[in-house]
Order: sequence, then structure tokens, then C-alpha cells
Amino acid sequence: MVKFVSNMYHGSHRCLFCHVRTGSIILTASYTVAWTVMAGFELVRLFRPDSRVDVSMIGIHLEGVFHGADTFTSFIFDVFMTAISGLGVYGIIKYFPDFLIPFICYLVVDFFIYCIEVLGIYVDLPDYMHAKHYIQNVFYFPERDSLIEPGSTKAMIAFTFLFICVLCLKSFFIYSTWNCFKFIKELEQESSLVDTLLNLRSREKSPQEDKPKTQYGLLLSALILVQVNGVPKVKPVRTGPQVSAGLCRSKPTDLVFIIDSSRSVRPSEFEQVKVFVSQVIESLDIGPNATRVGVVNYASTVKNEFALNAHRNKAGVLRAVSQIQPLSSGTMTGLAIQFATNIAFSESNGARVKTDAASKVAIIVTDGRPQDRVREAATRAKQSGIEIFAIGVGRAEMSSLREIASEPLEDHLDYVESYSAIEKLSKKFQEAFCVVDLCASGDHDCEHICVSTPSSYKCACNEGFTLNPDGRTCGTCSSGGVDLAFVIDGSKSVRPENFQLVKKFINQIVDALDVGDQNARIALIQYSSSVRTEFPLNKFKTKQNIKAAVKKMEYMERGTMTGLALQHLAENIFVPSQGARENIPKVGIIFTDGRSQDYINDFAQKAKDQGIRMFAVGVGNALEEELRIIASDPVKDHYYYTADFKTMNKIADKLQVKICAAPAKDPCACESLVEFQIKVEKIIKTLTAKLGAFTKKLAALENRLLVK
Repeated sequence: MVKFVSNMYHGSHRCLFCHVRTGSIILTASYTVAWTVMAGFELVRLFRPDSRVDVSMIGIHLEGVFHGADTFTSFIFDVFMTAISGLGVYGIIKYFPDFLIPFICYLVVDFFIYCIEVLGIYVDLPDYMHAKHYIQNVFYFPERDSLIEPGSTKAMIAFTFLFICVLCLKSFFIYSTWNCFKFIKELEQESSLVDTLLNLRSREKSPQEDKPKTQYGLLLSALILVQVNGVPKVKPVRTGPQVSAGLCRSKPTDLVFIIDSSRSVRPSEFEQVKVFVSQVIESLDIGPNATRVGVVNYASTVKNEFALNAHRNKAGVLRAVSQIQPLSSGTMTGLAIQFATNIAFSESNGARVKTDAASKVAIIVTDGRPQDRVREAATRAKQSGIEIFAIGVGRAEMSSLREIASEPLEDHLDYVESYSAIEKLSKKFQEAFCVVDLCASGDHDCEHICVSTPSSYKCACNEGFTLNPDGRTCGTCSSGGVDLAFVIDGSKSVRPENFQLVKKFINQIVDALDVGDQNARIALIQYSSSVRTEFPLNKFKTKQNIKAAVKKMEYMERGTMTGLALQHLAENIFVPSQGARENIPKVGIIFTDGRSQDYINDFAQKAKDQGIRMFAVGVGNALEEELRIIASDPVKDHYYYTADFKTMNKIADKLQVKICAAPAKDPCACESLVEFQIKVEKIIKTLTAKLGAFTKKLAALENRLLVK
């Protein structure tokens, strides 16, 4: 009950119409400014003794503060009072309660001096009890003789009322500052006790003779913690089943962290929140086609630190998290949830709203009572398909957390005693986003390669093979007849060392094809500010020649005219004069690492209208929107992106399967029948040759038997 009343007090009490801490900052800062001004005027008088500084406009007349003291002593006194007030400001801001003690003592002494002076107006006191005997020009009190004269009743009543008001104001200042001191002191004790308890819990077991002391220490710490912090009625954190890291991968998710950085969150505590966020991110597969991460920072206002589509890789996300700064004002939790629903999870900010492939998840961390309503905002968020995890810290209001969290609450609501304990929740969220990798566990029936997908897997084949119709076994990748053109970005942003990796990417795909006049024909185009045909479809007939030509290709190193390259592909490559064949599948692989400097829409559509199957491969700064425009339908099967040139080999593996699985030709077409007849004739010739060889061996064997 005591703790409940304490929480209500600290949550509702005001100083100068502000929160008790904010009001105390304003009060101590005001005193600091006033004493600084007085010290400044004394400094002027110190260097210019002939000047008379009159500051009566602010109620102070500096004719010398002390009787018999020189200006330097007055200046030192003013500096001393400035230091006391400034120390109070620093103590409140940095949560050092002991720094407030000198300022509180000053307020108390000032109050008692004022009381004595007021009493001296109505009662005849000895001179040594009057402050005026020691200090002049600080207190403005009427002389006692002027108030007790006949006919001065009204003046006495007016001054009495004024004195009472001033005494009440000074009392309120002392009361508010003292409660601010207690408020910060409790926070300091709470953090210290929780840290002690957690350290005791994590300490290795002591020798047998020390066990009773350790147990008593834990019990004592727990009892003190309950006295200071109350007993939160929530279930303890569940760590969940232990899953081997090798068998676990994160499923595609649009994840937004909503973090409270109100004034009650100290800077060191906010850093611990950032560590927690970073630990969760470390366990995720970050990327445009995997998990996207955004962060919303809130206090009295809401700040979108970075959107879901702001960073394409884990390093960029972690770097952005490390740069977040606290807002240090109020606690508008409902406003933050509403912002996340309407803005952070919008398509313009990178949310995948038109597909169910990625789930929408929000993790909100807060340590206080919301200053607005959260029920309506949280309900709308959950109705829009957002799964909300709520984490309460320290003085967080449990009823609000229950309104925020999704069902079931035991899976979506967590509470920790302090920010120093929040990191232990990172393991829970790592497992929450984990999908067991069936490929890693061996629970699959793929003949060659198992590729993990969310909640399942798919099979792929090694280099030189293609996936059979059963989706499990592999056969030789002949690719049949295909006209394949590579369109390679040679702009200066690629850089020479990466251009060599692009060449390896091309040759890796070539290695998987049956190159020949009747099989795969390959062309190569390089573009930058202009377009250059490295070799057409009918130039080379063997893999060796093609790979050698690719290695000799020279880097152009200029701009990025992707639209011009697409136009060249459609108009100058897939034409009979360049070796293109009728009724043969046409495939274009367009590689780029940045934004196009010209318009691509019309030429990309023109190529696709001509029946060219377009694959778009983006690396580094390539735009996902442009890749989608270039790619054929279904788009998700025809565009790929990777942040690093060194990982392009994985895309090459996927393209090998896609090219080998080119759409089958009509078996009833004349060309198909002719091709079938040619293949059958080749098989018959091979069998006839083998049969002739076998007949000769049989005849030789008969001759040996006859000789014997």
C-alpha cells in the first residue's frame, strides 16, 4: 500500500506546474541565473570601483552585500551561491541526489532567516537576532515603528498577508525540492539493489560452508527489493525451448522497435535498451527479402529514427541503432503506437503490406505510466495485423502493458526489475523469430542441395545439373536450345576489383550450360554511359572461348545508362543477324549496382513484350524498384539482390536452375519433331557402334574356343 501511494505521488506531484523533477530543475536553474547576475555586477564593481551599479529593476540593490566587507568578498559569496544552485541543477539532471543537499540547506536557512525577520516586525527582538544586523539590502521589510503607529492597521494587514504568501512559496520550494531529492534517491537505491540481486543470482555457487550466507544474502536483497519496488504480478521471463543456432533461421518479418526515451529513462539505461535492440537484431537475417527493421523513438513527441526500408543489411541497421539519442520529455505511449501503425508500418516506409510473406511485429519498451490512452491505439494496431510484444521496466504500469500486448499475454508481455536486466530478454526474442531449419536438421529428401524457406524447404542441384519434375532429384542440365544475353553494368561505381567478381559470376553460369550451335548461344553486353556489344550470340561455339572472352573484357568505368542498355538488348541482340533463333527461348540477365541515369520503364517493357525472359540482378546500391520493373513475371522469381559482390555466386546458383528450367517447347511443333528425330538418330548410331564392337569381341572369343 505504501508503495502504491508512493507511485501515485511521484506520478502526479507537480513543481512549478511540471513534474517534480522538471519543476526542480527550473527552480534551481532560476536561482543559478539570479546569483550569476549578482556575481556579474559585483565583478563590474570590482574592476570599476567608481561605478555605481543599480539593479533595482530586479529587486536587488548592490551597495555591498556585507557590512564592512569589500566588493571582492561579495563577489566570492555570489559565486559560492551560484555554485550551490548550479550543483543542484546538475544533480537533478544526472540523477545524483546528494548534489541537491547544499541547495536544500540553503533554502531551509533562507526560510528561517525570513521567519525571524518577519517575527521581528511584530515582536521587539534583540539586534543580534536580526539578519539586518549582519546583512543589508537583501531583505525588504518595513521598520517595526512604521507598522505600529496609529492608523497603520491596513498597512499591517497587507504586509501580513504578503509575508504569509512569501512564506508559503518558500515552504513549497523546500517541499518540492526535498521530494525531488527523495524521488531520485529511490531510483538510485532501486537500481543499486536490483544490480546487487542480479549479481548474486548469477554468481557461481559458493563452497558448502558459505551456502547459508549466500542464501541469506539473496533473501535479504529480495526483501529489500520488494520493499522498494513492490511485487509485480507477472509471470517470470520464460526462456523457451533451447534451439541450436545451426538449426534456426529467422523468418521474414517487418519488425519495428518502439522505445521509450522519456525523462525517467537515464542516459545509461537508454544505452542498455540500445544494447538489447542490437542483440535481437544480431540474431536476424536482415535484408529486403528477409527481415526489415525500423525504430520509433518516443517521449512527449514521436521520432521515426529510421524506416523499414532505410537499411538493406545488418551492419547498417546496427550502426543506425548506435546513433539514436534519447528525447527526454514525457511518455506519450499511445501516440507512439498510433504513429507506428499509420507511418512505420506503411508501404511508403518499407512495410510489405501487399503480401503475407512477411509478418508485422512491434516490440515496445517502456518504464512508466503513459500520459495518454493506449487501449484504442493498441487495438487498432492489432486489428491491422501487427503482433505487439510489450516489455515493462521498473515503474511501468502493468494495466497499460496488458492493454498493449497481443494475446496470449504470457507470450507477449514481459517485465524486468531494471534496465540492467533487460538484456536477458534478447534470448526470448531470438527464439520467437526462429524457424527450425529443416535443411540443417537433415529432415529433407533432396538429392543434391536443400534450400531453406520459411517453415519448409526446396531442393536445388549442383553445378551442371537441373532439378527433375519430382522436385527432389537432379539430372544433367542441358538447357536445351536457349539464346542467353548478359547485360553487365560497367559504371565507375562497380570498381575494378568488383568487376572481376562480375566476370566470375558470368563464367559460373556459363559452366552450367551446354554451349553449342544447337544448344545454348551466349552474348555479352557491357554498358556505362554508352553500350558496347562484347560478343553476339553467334560469335563463340564453346564454353572455353566464351569464358576466355569474358576474362578479356575491359572495364568501361563511366555512368549508368541502364535504359539505353535495355534498348540495345531488344533492338540489336535478339535479331537473326546477331545469331538469334526463332522459336528458341530468349533470356536476358541484367546486372546493375546502382540507380539508372535514364528512363528504363519503356525499354524494359519492350524487351518483355518481345518474349525475352528478363532476370534482374542488383548489388550494393541497386534500387529494388528498378529491379522489379526490369524483371519478368512473376517478379519474385526473376529478380535478386545482394549487398555484397562477394555473395553473387549464390545468385548464380539460383540462375543456373532457372535457366535450365526454361519453358518447354511444344512437343507437337515441327521443330520439336525434327529435333527429336535428330536425337533418336544419334542414339541409334551410338547403339549400332556399340553393337558392332560387341560383335567383334564375341567373334574373337569364339575363335579362341575353337583353337582350344
